[in-house]
Amino acid sequence: MKSYSRSNVADDVLLRNCAHCHVCDRSNIAELRADIGEIEARDLHLKAGYKSLHAFCMAEYALSDDEALLRINVSRVAREFPAIFCAIAEGKLSMTTVLVLKPLLTSATANELLAAAAGKTKSEVRVLMADRQPRSMFPRVFRRCRLETMSTSLQVLSSRNDKTSRDRGSNHSHRRSSALSSP
Repeated sequence: MKSYSRSNVADDVLLRNCAHCHVCDRSNIAELRADIGEIEARDLHLKAGYKSLHAFCMAEYALSDDEALLRINVSRVAREFPAIFCAIAEGKLSMTTVLVLKPLLTSATANELLAAAAGKTKSEVRVLMADRQPRSMFPRVFRRCRLETMSTSLQVLSSRNDKTSRDRGSNHSHRRSSALSSP
């Protein structure tokens, strides 16, 4: 059995080994996303008897629900924009930042967005996205819907309060009449 203990490894060797493994890990991540994308393109998951790529990834690779969805979604975006595979392998993008970029990626914007997002954190990419999104992506209709929903909710609450007040009033008058008739 392989030992994963590092207690006997010298500091400089440990740091060098970790850096090397990190580079290999990024490359493997890109390779595996490409493989998942090709499995989907060839319908190999269906041929293997699975109803979905998601079910295939969970069963065959022991991935959790979230892990499978993340890998599948990144694979789909990267197949559409192949430069993403290289950016992941080179450590310029993470799987999370790819999915943050997804809504604005088009053939016209991909190269510029991928370059602008290179090396940025998820939060920094969100800021980048906010700067590039036209304000119309957050329509006033949304605010109106919220206000209309709030108005409807207030009307419902108001009618419930009115009913409760009427019910309480009839209960109070019933109690009063009961109290007066008692000896």
